[in-house]
Amino acid sequence: MSPKLRELYELHKRLNKEFFSGKLMHIRILLEKRAKSYHGLYAAHINGKFPDRARLHEATITVHTDCWKPCYDSVLGTLLHEMIHQYQAEVLNRRANHDAIFVSIAKRGERLYKTQVR
Repeated sequence: MSPKLRELYELHKRLNKEFFSGKLMHIRILLEKRAKSYHGLYAAHINGKFPDRARLHEATITVHTDCWKPCYDSVLGTLLHEMIHQYQAEVLNRRANHDAIFVSIAKRGERLYKTQVR
């Protein structure tokens, strides 16, 4: 496991404990070269369908290596963004989107961690 990937797992664990009260499951995290216009991606759709709670362990968070270029805050903001989507799916049992609930949680995270949720 690369040092950056290890760091992402540790950060996920810390944010889960501090910000999400330990409610999120351990999830597979991927680190990839940026291929599209996004910094990260939460994927919980399995075979084109939103999975039931029992199959959410197959979900992944992908963070792109470009997030490290501006500064560490970019990594923090990107992972927090994707974890909010994870929270929507696992805890709220709803599709991951950028609705009012997402915005509310993101603003709280931005205030607490002094970073932009990207």
